[in-house]
This record gives sequence, C-alpha cells and structure tokens, in this order.
Amino acid sequence: MTVDTREKILQISARLFIRQGYTATSVNQIAKETGIGKATVYHHFPDKQAIVQALLERSAVRVQQALAEVKAEADPHRQIEAIAGASLRLRSESFDLFQVIRREVPGTREKLHAQLGSVLILYAAAVTNAIRDGVEQDVFRTVDPADAARTLLCMITGLYVQVYLSGGAFPDPEQALRSMLDIFFEGIDAH
Repeated sequence: MTVDTREKILQISARLFIRQGYTATSVNQIAKETGIGKATVYHHFPDKQAIVQALLERSAVRVQQALAEVKAEADPHRQIEAIAGASLRLRSESFDLFQVIRREVPGTREKLHAQLGSVLILYAAAVTNAIRDGVEQDVFRTVDPADAARTLLCMITGLYVQVYLSGGAFPDPEQALRSMLDIFFEGIDAH
C-alpha cells in the first residue's frame, strides 16, 4: 500500500500542479483529491517541493529504463526507435508539468535545465552508438554518427520547442515517432 499511496500522491499532485499551478495547489487539496489524510501526504513528503523533487526523480528513472532498453536491443533501428520513443513519450507526459515547475517552483529552473541537459547528453550518446553500430554492420550508409544523432535529437527537441513557443498541444507521441523515424531513416528524396 505504501508504494501505491506514494505513487497516487505523485499522480494527483502532478495533475493538480498542471491544472491550477504549483503555488495555487495546497497539500490539503492533494490529500483530498488522493482520498487520504494530510498527515499521510506529509508521511511520504515533507513538503510540496519534495513532491516536485520526487516527480523529477521519477522522470530520471524513466530515462534510465529507456537507456537499459536500448542497451538490451541488438538491432540499431530498434535502438534508435527505443530512444526516440522514450524521449517523445517523456516529453509528452511531462511537458505541462515541467513548464509549471520551471515557472513556479523556487530553485528548480536551473536544476530542471541541468537534468534535461544531462538527458540529452545520454540520449545523444545512445543514438550515436546505435548509428555507429549500424554503419559498421552496413545497416546504415556511412555517415558521421554524432552528426546523424544530433539531427534526430534536433528533430525531437525542435518539436518540443515548437509546441512551447506556439502554445499548442503536444502531438501524439507514437504518431510523431513514426513520422520522425520515417523521415530520419528514409529521408525526403524520392528514391
């Protein structure tokens, strides 16, 4: 029950933070929406900032799980698909929450930017290695693996930036993944 209660607190907190903002969300509201007592929330988290930290840590765990999936996969196409899919799903799931955290939670803007920067470095290394393996296996044509990885990650990051700047909704991550990977693997030239 403890793990379930903690996870439920995180889910409800994220939803409330997105809907009404971090500042406007009280621990009382979190407890009420979760269907537990305020003391139970405080048993799991000393304050709202600890809830935010746990939400950020949960995202970091998802990144590590995605990287483990990539390492377990032998096919370079599947490795790239796994990392791109994980990146798009994480951004889709966390986009609104990260915006609230970045804007409203004291001291987290720099921490969030550092965490996202670290994730990009890890993803770039994973994609670069997959492309290098694919080139060595003659699955991909000869390209600079780091340049090709940067191109794919710029496609993903560009989508994120476009949504952020336009104020639009994040597209379905699976549809965006299929479209990006089709263009990445096949290009746009007629064959």
